[in-house]
Amino acid sequence: MATVDAVTARVRPTDTDQRTGTTDIAIATNLVTVDATFLTAIDGFVSTNFGDTNGTKMFHAGLDAFQIVIDVTPATLPTATIGDIRNGWQMTFPSGVRRTFGGRSTAGPLTTADSGGAIADKSNAAVVAFLNTLFNDPGDASTPGLGALDPDNGTNPLRADVGIIASTSRRQRPRVG
Repeated sequence: MATVDAVTARVRPTDTDQRTGTTDIAIATNLVTVDATFLTAIDGFVSTNFGDTNGTKMFHAGLDAFQIVIDVTPATLPTATIGDIRNGWQMTFPSGVRRTFGGRSTAGPLTTADSGGAIADKSNAAVVAFLNTLFNDPGDASTPGLGALDPDNGTNPLRADVGIIASTSRRQRPRVG
């Protein structure tokens, strides 16, 4: 029978101009229970449509994943106060894999300088709270989190082992004048 083998959290910040950015992060906890009948139906779908070489099936490819997407709306939606979704935080996991979280939150108090690729001040309360809620286990009674995993090897890194810098836009802005 088909199995649920990975769960991904898709983080989607929205800036003041209603532009969104998305970042996918693998999480350790399987928060979704999928009915066995549905999983069996996925197996049937794969066997009747994929892997054929003589033209008697619709697709000539192998289906290696079937994704079920669930949107979760937070109980309280904050209002963006500033933003340019092309800027944000670039995180480097211990394996070297990078993920960027959009949203212009790269001001001087959170970094060693004002944006411009500065290293995050990992002692700043806002940075500590973000990293804790990203990496802590969902069952952690004191500070529950998402239980994020290193995308390369599936390990749960320590906050201190994650590199985080303020990333800036690579898109050239138009010149004025």
